[in-house]
Amino acid sequence: MLAMSPIRRLSAAPVELLAGAACALALGAAVAAGTGTALALVGLVAALVLYVSLANRVGIVLALLLPASLAGLLVPYAVSVAVQAGLALVVIGSTAWAFAKREPTAWGALALLAVVGLWVLLAFHPNVPSLSVGLLGVRKTTFFLLGLALGLVWPGRSAEGGERALIKLLLLVALATVAVHAFLPDLESSFERGASVYTEEFAGHARVSGFFSGPFHVSLLGTFLVLWAWHGYLSKAESGRVLAACLAAGLLLVDLSGVRTGYATIGLGVALTLLLRPSTRASKLRVVALTGLLAIAVGVLLSTSLVRDPALSSLGHLSGDSRVASRLETISESERMIGESPLIGWGAGSAGSTLGADFFLGRHVTSHDMALGFLVEGGFLGLALVGVALFVALWGSRGLLSLRHPAAAAALSLIGFAIAGDVSEALPVSFFLMAFIGLRARSLRLVGPAGT
Repeated sequence: MLAMSPIRRLSAAPVELLAGAACALALGAAVAAGTGTALALVGLVAALVLYVSLANRVGIVLALLLPASLAGLLVPYAVSVAVQAGLALVVIGSTAWAFAKREPTAWGALALLAVVGLWVLLAFHPNVPSLSVGLLGVRKTTFFLLGLALGLVWPGRSAEGGERALIKLLLLVALATVAVHAFLPDLESSFERGASVYTEEFAGHARVSGFFSGPFHVSLLGTFLVLWAWHGYLSKAESGRVLAACLAAGLLLVDLSGVRTGYATIGLGVALTLLLRPSTRASKLRVVALTGLLAIAVGVLLSTSLVRDPALSSLGHLSGDSRVASRLETISESERMIGESPLIGWGAGSAGSTLGADFFLGRHVTSHDMALGFLVEGGFLGLALVGVALFVALWGSRGLLSLRHPAAAAALSLIGFAIAGDVSEALPVSFFLMAFIGLRARSLRLVGPAGT
């Protein structure tokens, strides 16, 4: 029962008084003060309304931690680490509470916590130069799994409120990213990032990073919003205005970030949805034919000069691409390292991007593939535990593989980016996409397909 949850809701009365006062101030400022002051106060009112809505859906603790986690580089690194530690404690506490209520999804959350625990032990591997570097590797590689665990033990009677709250949070962050890039370029460039100039640009064109660590994160968020809007349109699961906003914001982020994986994942996600979505035989044949024609049209378009976007147009010319060649080299190096230490790998962080300089006395590789990253850091033992944890977490969630619900967009986005990059490091976006999957698994496990 929601009333028994340890995470209480926000009282509405004082918040309504504050909202009324802020509205009065905003209206007064619009008449008597400058435009900047009026806009700031109107923004305060909007933020307050959004926060009240979030708190009433997910509780005070999560309402504080989730937006702070999404703030990314807008908050100091120490604050970001503290927020992530708070989220980890919330997951642990919620898992214990789920066990007390004998919820079946608690076992999946416990298995995912066990993966994080193993990676903490791998922080003491002889190849890891220091405990601080090892713990940073733990965060980069396994923290996103806590998003799945959080979704599995989400407080409350229904996961629907949590899903709607998260999608609106992510949409808000997407719009804020575009706004920072368009109107506050000095602020965007002022953030310290581990990404190199090679990553920040493509074919001489600057990529948008907003307040995230790099364009890969931005593209993952944009890809998810596009696929979520597509799934929402097919399933009629959301209002047309929200879907249109998600589609527009997602396409804009994918275009501005210039990450080819985003375009490829969207194309494959749309095609898979059309081909695998339950339908009658006649409609499925029609969909197959239309999908084939669409693929041919896109292929012809990419082979011509009609497409001006350098990232999109380069998809038809990958064979001689230097970026693809460098990825193949890192994959080969990853395979060599796995062969040298196949059982327990090389320790936490040994495959973490931007950590190569810290391993100057040891072995390190940026694998650019999530499965290879798990193998490099934890060996076959670590990868096996990850596989078991995911099986336990998702087992029994009947209908989870169905493409009927928009939450499938999270899985498609993560899988597409996991093949071509270290999607586990795309925090906080990867954390929240895993939470979407966990929420859907929880709903299916506790309610069943009829409740979807």
